[in-house]
Amino acid sequence: MPKYKFVINPVPLKRKHKIFLEELKDKMLKGRICFSYEYTAKQKNAEALSKKAVSEGYDIVVACGGDGTIREVINGIYGTTAKLAILPLGTSNDFAKHLGLSDLGKATEALFKGRKKDIDLGIVALYVKERLKKRQKKLLFCSTSGIGFDARLLKLNDCKWFIKMKKLLGNIVYPLFGLLMLFSYKSPEAEIKLRNRKIKIKLFMLNANFVKSMSGMKITPNADVNNGVFDIFIAEDSSIFKKLAGFLWYSFTSKKINFNEVNYISKNGLGDNKYNLRGIKSFSIASKNPIEVQLNGDIVGVTPAKFKIIPKGMQMLI
Repeated sequence: MPKYKFVINPVPLKRKHKIFLEELKDKMLKGRICFSYEYTAKQKNAEALSKKAVSEGYDIVVACGGDGTIREVINGIYGTTAKLAILPLGTSNDFAKHLGLSDLGKATEALFKGRKKDIDLGIVALYVKERLKKRQKKLLFCSTSGIGFDARLLKLNDCKWFIKMKKLLGNIVYPLFGLLMLFSYKSPEAEIKLRNRKIKIKLFMLNANFVKSMSGMKITPNADVNNGVFDIFIAEDSSIFKKLAGFLWYSFTSKKINFNEVNYISKNGLGDNKYNLRGIKSFSIASKNPIEVQLNGDIVGVTPAKFKIIPKGMQMLI
């Protein structure tokens, strides 16, 4: 019988989530299932707890939280025989929604009766700030990544008042504050290397995703967790009118907006972008001034950054 370690992020938990976890604990005790719970105490703590769980012989590590918690758990168990499972207790839960596990009942069933699925991972080499110094570090992700505007927006998660608003109002806080930021955000100069192409642009936003939607924005409609490539959305700087139009457009539809500044690169998407590229498995981005980078919804570092696919990099239960 497998041993389960539940790694729980307490920050986004609502009262109903706490009740759910207590009820699940009672059911597992009655079923004589081997398990234990660990609550994260600070950022990146989930990675350390997951590594510890593997060393203690746990077979399945359950990420209980949002996409950020899942990313930390993945970084903790990658390269081991431990399998990933998820309980969607975060705010956005983009990864869980993509897999059809946004319902807690279905996610719980997957813990004990789910099939094993290989998922692709992304690995990023970028610069992080530690102890007042910058150093290069490699990090894994499985859901979304962003360079530019959306990463800057996610810096709000460092504010306690924003966390309280997000817990109270949910995902609506991102478009609300995003609309305000559109008027002040300045797009930096960047150079993107895609295969043998060097693209120099004023970058508004770049996303390399494994899921179709991020916080309600349907910008990578053909993305998947095991198609072996990145689905890439690139938006160059444009007029405020186009930014507002694009913001509203992708809130309601996944169809590509007909702006020259917006390009989408997918597995079979030849013709969907002016670069005539498809099936990108690696790329890099550099800039004169550092640009913020987010992975799975968390600000993790800055450019320069190199992205690469790890096909079937991890096994999970769905």
